Formats: sequence, C-alpha cells, structure tokens
Amino acid sequence: YLLMMSSRLLLCHEILKETGSIFLHCDHSANGYLRMLMDAIFGRENFRNEIVWWYKNASRGKRNWAKSHDTILYYAKNAEHVKFNRDAILVPFESGMTAWRYSKGGQADKEMPKGKTPDNVMCIPSLNTMAKERCKGWDGQKPLKLYTRLVRACTNPGDLVMDPFCGCSTTLIAAENAGCQWIGIDINPERITMLNEQLEKLTTQDLWKGKVHIIKDKRKFPKRKDNKPPKKEIEKLKDQLLLIQTKSEDRNYCEICKHRFPPEYLELDHKHPKANRGGWEIHNLQLLCSRCNRCKGSTKTNEQVRKELGEKGLLYHQRAAVHAYMEIPMDHQEEYLKDSK
Repeated sequence: YLLMMSSRLLLCHEILKETGSIFLHCDHSANGYLRMLMDAIFGRENFRNEIVWWYKNASRGKRNWAKSHDTILYYAKNAEHVKFNRDAILVPFESGMTAWRYSKGGQADKEMPKGKTPDNVMCIPSLNTMAKERCKGWDGQKPLKLYTRLVRACTNPGDLVMDPFCGCSTTLIAAENAGCQWIGIDINPERITMLNEQLEKLTTQDLWKGKVHIIKDKRKFPKRKDNKPPKKEIEKLKDQLLLIQTKSEDRNYCEICKHRFPPEYLELDHKHPKANRGGWEIHNLQLLCSRCNRCKGSTKTNEQVRKELGEKGLLYHQRAAVHAYMEIPMDHQEEYLKDSK
C-alpha cells in the first residue's frame, strides 16, 4: 500500500504549484505511516495541519471505544507561499453574534468579520442512506460539506483541482461549485456514469452544463497550451544562451550560484515562470544548475535564491568544484586544491 501511495504522491508533488496544497484523507489504520511518507516527500517544514473529521454517529462496539473520526493530512508545496482563503470558510459566531474591535478609548471602531476561522476538528455528520448526495452501493462516501470547506480554503475561482482517487466525485463537485477547473482520475470506468449523475444533481446555480470530457487513452490527453517548442528547438535555445551568458563555449556557468558546469549539467529556466504565462522567448530564459533551478521554483527571483543559499552557507557547490578541478592541467591541480582549502 505504501509503495503504491509513494509513487502517486511523488507525482502529485511534482505537478503541484508552489502556492498549492494537498489534502490526504486517511483513517486510523494508515495515518501514522502516511504522515511519515508525506514528511519525506513534501518536507516536514511544509506540514500545515492535521484536520480531524468528527462524524459523531459512530457504531458502538462492545470490545473497544467507538471509532468516530478520520484524519486529513494537510501539506503545502511551499509553506511560505501557500494560498489560504480564511474569509471563504468563516464559521458564524454562536447565536448570530457580531464581533467588534474596540479602540483604546473603549469605542467600537470597526466591525470584525461575521465569523471565526474553523477549528481543525470539523464536526460534520457522515451521510445517512437517505441523503440527497448519497451514491447507491457506495460505502465510505464523504459529505460534500467537508470537502467544500477544504477546496474553498485553498483555491480561487478558476484554479485547478485534481483528485487522483475521485470515487463518487465529491471533491470534483466541491470544485465545480467553487468555480474551479478540475480533473478526476479513477480506475473504474463505471464511475463515469456516477460522476455525470452527481454533477447534475449537486452542482449549484446551474453551473454544470453538458457532459464530462472522458479520457481513456493516454494518447488522447490534451496537448500542452504553453507553446512548448520541439526538443531540437529547445537545444538551439540552450546553445544560444551559452553564447550569450559566457561569450565562449568553454566557460559555462549557473546564473544564480555562478559556478561553472559542463553544458549537459545546465538546465533551461524561465525568469518569468510558465505558471504566470512566461513564454519561451530567449530574453525570458536563463541557464541554471539543477539545484538552483529546484530552489527557484516558480515564485522566487534569482536574488532571493542567492540570498537564501548564502545565508545557509550553500553557495559552494561540490559538483561544480569537481568539474573545475578536472578542467585544470595536472601540473596545477595540487596548487588549486591548496587554494580551495
């Protein structure tokens, strides 16, 4: 199970935006293992919260405490840039009370939001057999109210939501009602019929019109819309950048850490990221080593990355030092090592 999940979570991490979030819903039998797996893939520093869904109406056993909650692990791709829309998920105060902020003189000068940030313990009943959103023959279906709160907390209208285990499509319906684009993946083709029925029944304000665009063959995936050039053209762009950056083909360096590398170790990076509609024009491209390229992501500038690496003492790059050493004539290598020390 963990091997199956790890391969899928690695792909989720790869495609998630820098401002994106991921929620992993699990029960008591797996949450401890999955927490360690998520720490390894997303990093402990990007752990945001452990949300408890308390559904109260649990079955009462005779030999153990009644199980009445599930766990939802909440991680970010980058905790410093993650999106969180507090105002979209405010819970009303008790008895319809309105909060005011008082000035030093004791006068109420500003009305505060008519609600509070929800706790990480969400008390939402599980679905009964007669609920409108219930799918026939589907065990373990989650309430739409729960997933609506998660989707609205971390998206804006027009954002893209993906559920790689979409099941009875609760997450997709929550995304549709929030005005988001969405992608659902499931191994069972019979659930496509269920998805259409659920969308027609549960979407609000006549948002849903038409049928789902179903893709069963990977060769029919939609083509990229960022106008990515062919591989040969990308290689030509890289050669042009080598000449522009270094003025000669034997002195290649990363624009951030300024270390020299052989051309095959340098990667193309967009100064203005593709996520923000940055194009493939030569003036928007630069060459970075793989480490600096990963650190930069789609939200940081070269200066920010250089400063962060410098503060951590990581601007020195061992691989670059090895390449520089190998390029030095043998009779000068010993002198180079003394200078490096």
